Amino acid sequence: MKTSTPKRRAKQRWPFIKKRTYPNGTIAWQVDARTKQGGERKAFETLVAAETFAEQCRVRRGNEGLASFTITEDLRIEAGKCMELLAPYGKSLTDAVDYFLPFLKRTASPKLLTVLVDEAIAEKKERKLEKPTIAEFKCRCKLLTEAFPGRNCGTITAEEISTWLATFEHPVTRDNCRKAAVNLFNFAVRKKLLPTNPAIDTHRMQSKKDKKRKRGKAEILTPAQIAALLLNSNEEILPYFAIAAFAGVRPQELQKLDWSDFYWKQGVIQIRDEVSNKTGPRTITIAPNLAEWLKPYHKHTGLVRTPPWRRYFRETRIAAGITRWPDDCLRHSFATYWLEISQDAAALALQMGNSVDVILDHYRQILREPDDAVQFWTMAPGKTGQTPPAPQDPL
Repeated sequence: MKTSTPKRRAKQRWPFIKKRTYPNGTIAWQVDARTKQGGERKAFETLVAAETFAEQCRVRRGNEGLASFTITEDLRIEAGKCMELLAPYGKSLTDAVDYFLPFLKRTASPKLLTVLVDEAIAEKKERKLEKPTIAEFKCRCKLLTEAFPGRNCGTITAEEISTWLATFEHPVTRDNCRKAAVNLFNFAVRKKLLPTNPAIDTHRMQSKKDKKRKRGKAEILTPAQIAALLLNSNEEILPYFAIAAFAGVRPQELQKLDWSDFYWKQGVIQIRDEVSNKTGPRTITIAPNLAEWLKPYHKHTGLVRTPPWRRYFRETRIAAGITRWPDDCLRHSFATYWLEISQDAAALALQMGNSVDVILDHYRQILREPDDAVQFWTMAPGKTGQTPPAPQDPL
């Protein structure tokens, strides 16, 4: 006689459906759609409704994975409302997150702007940058911290920086402050304090190309003004003015020029590669009148420009009655008066470390007084009335 074996219960697929009978006699069909990542349980009045929901869960799991079941109903409702708000603009929730996330990352940095400036200056000192470079950076950053007192470096926006820059009327000052801000926030990005540099999105007053294109003839000082500078100079600042005027050495080069770079017997100044940060090494002929001005300094050693240079510079300008100081005017005076006498742009280009095109574009001009160049090259201590040098070559 055969014995019957009980039928095994068919294994259900996820999500599982269970029949529930409540104490009041109500029957419901419960769908358990929970996973290790989350999910929910829902009850339905009929088996058909429960199976329909279960099938929807299976489809969603296949399309989106288990992570989709970590989203609560409230979160789904909120997401739906957000999508409705974004729809008129053609943007998705992902677009909104991509836009807002950089702001959160930026403002999450607890670093105060003043602390960031101190750290940036300390780094520059460790890298042994030039003291004037550090001093200028410190000065510009001080203006920035005064404009944003007590602010977190991550909360400052490009729009705020642009508004701050607009307070500076002079375009050169504005661009120098912008350069310092870009430098400072680049430091913050390197230190992982900020994801992006807000100062990058601000605009220069002029691009380098525009400045080059709009640059007119070089502004120069008259022989009388240069004579007033030299006659009112003390022994600390006189070499600076004389070398800049009669040798055309750049202000940046004069910061590093040493008395050991003067070869008195050969009659030349050597501009070493580490002194010239633009065009490489070159030699400059020491003009006769420059040799006269520098004769008392032949045995000097060390840097030509020594502190407190800025104070001496300012005091001498005031004493000489020069209220306006055009950019690089002493070097420009040298080139203009040199070219007027020699008419040799190629030789002047070698002396100055420029191209012939630059020489012709900026230094070839008609002087207000025909004998200004002669007065310039005969200017020497107590010898301004001597016979001028030959017109072919002032040096």
